[in-house]
Amino acid sequence: MKFNIKSFLFHILVPLMLSFTITMLLPDYSEYLQSIKQPLVLPSIVFMIVWPILYILIGVSAYFIDNSNNKNSPKAMKYYYIQLFINLSYSFVFFYLHNIPIATIITLSLLVLSIIVFIKFIKINKIAGYLFIPYILWLLIANYLQVGIYFLN
Repeated sequence: MKFNIKSFLFHILVPLMLSFTITMLLPDYSEYLQSIKQPLVLPSIVFMIVWPILYILIGVSAYFIDNSNNKNSPKAMKYYYIQLFINLSYSFVFFYLHNIPIATIITLSLLVLSIIVFIKFIKINKIAGYLFIPYILWLLIANYLQVGIYFLN
């Protein structure tokens, strides 16, 4: 596979820029977070560090898949973009709409979809699959937090 800088940057910047845009459109949600019961309170700096790193990793992963010559790549990329859309919808539903039940469904769905993406990616390119693992591990933590919020509130 020949390195394609434009494609590489595209795949990294798409999740980063979409996430940044959504975050900028949301009102300050710190008061909302303080008003709900949480199973574990992590400093917001943790999220501000972890999410960009994860978006870069899944972007690189998507680059490897999208630039492979595998006939299954287009279908795998469709699943990738679906999970990315669902990921980005979470912030709007949870922080703007304050809809805890739907946000919980989103996180659970995101975990399932991300595991599907991982399986599809690893069959096409091992490195792409391995790069997706930290994202899935973080989604396990996110699901613990979100399900905990659901039951506590």
